[in-house]
Amino acid sequence: MSQQSRIKIEVISEAKKLGADLIGVASSERFKIAPPNHKPTDIMANAKSVIVLALRCLDGPMKNDHWTSYTVVHEGNDVRLNNIAYYLSCFIEEKYHANAIPIPANAPYYHWDQESQYGAGDLSHKHAAVAAGLGVIGKNALLITPQYGNKVSLVSIITDIEMEADSLIDKELCPSSCCLCITACPEKAINGDNTILQTKCRNYCWTKLPKGFPVLHCWSCRGVCPANKVAITTNS
Repeated sequence: MSQQSRIKIEVISEAKKLGADLIGVASSERFKIAPPNHKPTDIMANAKSVIVLALRCLDGPMKNDHWTSYTVVHEGNDVRLNNIAYYLSCFIEEKYHANAIPIPANAPYYHWDQESQYGAGDLSHKHAAVAAGLGVIGKNALLITPQYGNKVSLVSIITDIEMEADSLIDKELCPSSCCLCITACPEKAINGDNTILQTKCRNYCWTKLPKGFPVLHCWSCRGVCPANKVAITTNS
C-alpha cells in the first residue's frame, strides 16, 4: 500500500469517528479551472489535497415544512461541520506534522456583490465535492450525492499532504429531462444550467417570525428532487 493510500485510509477513519457521513478527497490539480482567488493554492500555496466532508440533512423537518426545525438543522449542520473540520485538521497536523486549513462551511467569506446579492465562499464546497467524487451539481445548483440526494451540507479542508484522490462520479444523478425543481421554485430563481439567481433565492427563502427570529421557509427545490427518494444508507 502506498503512503498516499495509507494516509487517506487513516484520515477517512478519523473523519468517520468525528461524525462525517461522507468523505471525499480531491487533488489540488483538479481545481485549475476554478475562478481566481477561489483555488486551493490561493489559500495554501503548496496545497496538495482537498478533503470534503458531508453531513446529511434530516428528512423530518423538510417533509413537514417545519420552518424553525429546518432552520436549526440547516444552521446546526454548519456548526457541526466546522467542528469536524477543525478536529480533523488537528489530527492531520499532529499525526503527519503537516498543514491543514479548514474552510468555513458557510460564513464568513470574502466575496460579496451587494447589488446582485451574490456571495461566493473562499472555496466552493459543492465544486470541491464534485472534484472529490462525492456527487454532481444539479440544475438547482445544489450538490446531488448517490447516498442522500441533495440533502447534504458540506465543508472542506485544504492540506499540503498528498493523498490518493477519489474517482469522479459519472452517473446522471440529475437527469436532463427532469425540470421539477425549476417548476417548483416560487421565485423562478433556477436558471436550469446549474446556477440560480441568488438575489431572488435569498430574498424569498428567508423570512422572520413574529418575535423577529430569522428562519428559512422555502426548500422547494430540495423537496421535489427525485434523487432525494434514495434510501438512507450507513457509511461503508
